[in-house]
Amino acid sequence: MKKDKIELGDIVRDRISGMKGIAIIELRHVTGCLQFSVQPFVNESTGYLPEKKSFDLSRLELIEKKVFENNDF
Repeated sequence: MKKDKIELGDIVRDRISGMKGIAIIELRHVTGCLQFSVQPFVNESTGYLPEKKSFDLSRLELIEKKVFENNDF
């Protein structure tokens, strides 16, 4: 495993919008495109949980590895 490879459970940031959250879904298209759905964190001031959004892998940067894993449920 590459240290900088994005995986499910990693904290990532979209380079264009700045949205930051946890990679929760990996989408592989038949065309070869790889996307991740990112769940942003709860807004501390409002308690609002923003909707997840999907981004091409090329737009994402890794912030922190494996902060959330399957056995965390």
